[in-house]
Amino acid sequence: MKGLRFVLAVTVFGLLVPLVVYLVTVTSPILTWSPCTDNATYIHALCRHATPDRYVILALVDAAFVDLAINLYETSLRPNGIDNFLFVGVGRRVCELMANASLLPEPLPCYRYVDDVAADRASVYLSSDFIRKMNIRTDMIIDALNAGFTVVHVDLDVFFFRNPLPHLKV
Repeated sequence: MKGLRFVLAVTVFGLLVPLVVYLVTVTSPILTWSPCTDNATYIHALCRHATPDRYVILALVDAAFVDLAINLYETSLRPNGIDNFLFVGVGRRVCELMANASLLPEPLPCYRYVDDVAADRASVYLSSDFIRKMNIRTDMIIDALNAGFTVVHVDLDVFFFRNPLPHLKV
């Protein structure tokens, strides 16, 4: 009899938990809120610049490498019709510098993700500044992945011969 009660309890629990999860996720106004409606967030910036199926190319930029970011846009992104990208700025000045340095009528998509004490200078490979900036890059990717985006991360010194996304989409 104890075994039967245990099986019955497990069965009821196994059916009840998915039902509760469904009701909470589908009917709860808190969980159905879309972060894409909050204009001031990183997730909103991702929503604006990703494809409808949430693919986005991300590149981390600090003030020392704004010229490389603009070069990436001018030589690879624009010529290949890639418009689902976002430059993620480290430091207060990065997005402003990119907007002022570009000859485009509109500023390049840039979101100031975080401030850093070394945001205005290049960092020496494996220095504490370099490692901290690499951790910022990891954080920006994880935040995008956690929000349901598929991320293609690129360094600023890459070159695209054509749009890689049709070959990467699953």
